[in-house]
Amino acid sequence: MRNILLSLLACGTSIAFSLFLEPCSAVAQTAHTHDGFFLRLATGVGSSKSTEDVDGTEIAWKGTASQGSVAIGFAVRPNFIVNLDIFGNMVTDPTLSIDGVELGDAKGLEVSGDGIGVGITYYLMPVNIYVAGSFGFGYYKAKFEGHESETDPGYAANFMVGKEWWIAEEWGIGIAGQVFWSSVPTKDENRTYTLNTLSIGLLFSATYN
Repeated sequence: MRNILLSLLACGTSIAFSLFLEPCSAVAQTAHTHDGFFLRLATGVGSSKSTEDVDGTEIAWKGTASQGSVAIGFAVRPNFIVNLDIFGNMVTDPTLSIDGVELGDAKGLEVSGDGIGVGITYYLMPVNIYVAGSFGFGYYKAKFEGHESETDPGYAANFMVGKEWWIAEEWGIGIAGQVFWSSVPTKDENRTYTLNTLSIGLLFSATYN
C-alpha cells in the first residue's frame, strides 16, 4: 500500500511541477493575488467516527481526531488552483460500540487514516475565502500494544472551506472547516467488509501563493 501511495505522490508531483514550470518562467507572482506556485499547510482537531458492518452487526469507534492536509499545486488561472492533496486523521483511545451500545474507551488503541488525491482550490476575492476538494485513494491502519494492522487501499476524499488573511506578499494564514471521508475494504479470512469513516474538524492553515 505504501508503494501505491508513493507512486501516486510521485505522479501527482510531476503533474503539478509540469503545470507551473512553464508559466513561472514567463510570469512572476503578484503580491496578494492567487497565482503561480501554491502550497497550503493545515492542521487541527475534529470529531471522527468509523463504522463497519460485519454480518449484520455494526461495529463502530469514535473520538477526537487530530487531522490535517498538505496541498501542493499551481494556479492555472487567477484564483483557480489544481493541486495534489495529502490528508488524513488519527484517533487515540476511541470509544467502541456495537449496534449503538457503547462499550467504553479502547485504551492504547491508535487508529489513523491517510489519503492522497488530486483536487482543486478556488478563491472568492477580494474576501479571500476558498473552497477546496480532492478525491483519491486512502487506507486505514491500527496500532495496539505493539501490534499493527492495515486495510487494503480504498477511496478517500477531502473537502475544505476556509478564510485567510494576508501576512506577507505571498503568505496568508487562516482557519478552515474540513471534512475527511474514506471507504476502504477490510478482510477477515475469506470475507471482505467495508470500513467507512467521516471526520469533521477545524483547522488552522498557512498558505503560500
